[in-house]
Amino acid sequence: MKISRVNYHSPATGQAVVESLQKNGFCILVNPPLDDQLVEYNYQLWHKWFQQTGKQKGRFAIMPGKIGGYAINREKAQAAKYPDHKEIFDCYRHTKLPNELKQSTFQLSSALHQIGAECIKWIENHCKLSRPLTQIIDHSNRSVLRVAYYPALTGLQAHNQRVSPHTDINMLTIQPAPSSEGLQACDINGVWHDIPLNPNQVIIKIGDMLSKLTNGQLISTTHRVISPVNVRCHIPRIATPFFLHCQSKVKLSNQYTSDSYLTERLQEIELLDADCVV
Repeated sequence: MKISRVNYHSPATGQAVVESLQKNGFCILVNPPLDDQLVEYNYQLWHKWFQQTGKQKGRFAIMPGKIGGYAINREKAQAAKYPDHKEIFDCYRHTKLPNELKQSTFQLSSALHQIGAECIKWIENHCKLSRPLTQIIDHSNRSVLRVAYYPALTGLQAHNQRVSPHTDINMLTIQPAPSSEGLQACDINGVWHDIPLNPNQVIIKIGDMLSKLTNGQLISTTHRVISPVNVRCHIPRIATPFFLHCQSKVKLSNQYTSDSYLTERLQEIELLDADCVV
């Protein structure tokens, strides 16, 4: 199956994006309102930051019982044997950031948030829903830009996946093209697709919360990061997915609110201690 590519400036963009999400399980949005130079600038600044010593980076470590901040080789996909081979910095609005990274990071976060909110509006317009999704988007405390740094792989590491197959927790994930290849998304038929590194595009992935909120009209996007072949595996990789969440008290089902689901999943992937809540 050919990957759908939807031009943001098309007259029927909204409908085409939703059809792609329903048919493929994800969508590549071309020419979105996002400055590629801003993306590249963030990659350069964050790459430099990740080259610091563990002690220097540790000043921004995720605090016990909290969310937001730096962690290394900690997150583990559901049912995976080993943690992801990466370092992360989760940038919530309340997160303390290095001074030299604040402005560009929040500019990127804001731009991706706006794209995500527009996608939610399109979904609301073209799906039969029991409640208006645009009114339950989180605009303050839960949505988060993640900077993910994948160090160069050596020896046997080069044969491992950098991130095991998983689905995201949130409503939508909006992700610019990473600095290097490796991202794959699985369509609704179980076929894996390499996501190209073309400029002027973002990939839109469906999260578990949106799948619940649409009663399964949209299915969570399973994705992974594989190790690139040959010399490319020795090159570090940076990605900046933006996780758009719904408000904390939104009821997802008879079993979960947004907060209770987020707490359970963060505990499962070991980003939150078992006795803590968000």
